[in-house]
Amino acid sequence: MKKYIIFVFCVLLPVLIYPVQFLVSPPKIEVDMSHSGIVNDTVVIMNRDTTNITIKCYLRDWGYKEGKKYFTIPGSLKWSASNWITVNPLQFKLLPYEKKTVRITIQKPKNAEKFEYRSMLFFESIAKPTKYSRSFLFSARIGVPIYVETSTKSYNGFIKGIDIKGDEIKLTYVNDSNNRLYLKGKYSIVDNINKDTVKTDSIGNELVLPMDTQRIYVNIKDLKKGDYYVYFYIDNGGENVYGGKKRFKRE
Repeated sequence: MKKYIIFVFCVLLPVLIYPVQFLVSPPKIEVDMSHSGIVNDTVVIMNRDTTNITIKCYLRDWGYKEGKKYFTIPGSLKWSASNWITVNPLQFKLLPYEKKTVRITIQKPKNAEKFEYRSMLFFESIAKPTKYSRSFLFSARIGVPIYVETSTKSYNGFIKGIDIKGDEIKLTYVNDSNNRLYLKGKYSIVDNINKDTVKTDSIGNELVLPMDTQRIYVNIKDLKKGDYYVYFYIDNGGENVYGGKKRFKRE
């Protein structure tokens, strides 16, 4: 009895991904409510795609844990502003290249403490594939941080320490203010024998949340054996520039 082996050739149709392209402006909202109880603002969303898209808006609390940003349900964190914020509309459609203005109202409760509260406003869209082809739905999301200051801004902070471990230098900065700070500055590594600067670079816009810690890392894997000093100069936006230095050896 003859056996027939039948080969089945499967033709895989291309699976298409339809990216959703939209813009959100401004990229963040900063509100001073130290002398006001209610503030209105707007965000503009523009569809850059050639098809219609649906946008939905929602709020999340957010923070940093071990250097990574995390999100949680509105009102769950101590310094959350999510329950103060009203967004209108919460969902809408955009035609190709159409713009939409979303209104935001922030109402500060009477028992608010003198601190900086925050929330993240997300704009999420889902692209609709055509009926003529196989495709994945591709969801795009843009987050706009909202910062609400209820007191005068301060610039208290300090360099807690400089540590060298392996191929890395770590500077630890503590924000001792009730509001966020943005760190900028520079570092330089100097050869302690011939006094030459062997490495230098700028530090720009490192966000430190209120009463939180930020770590700035410098890779020294490319340094040769020798005796060095590292110098840091940190500007937190206030009147003072903070400096720190530490000697280390590369064996």
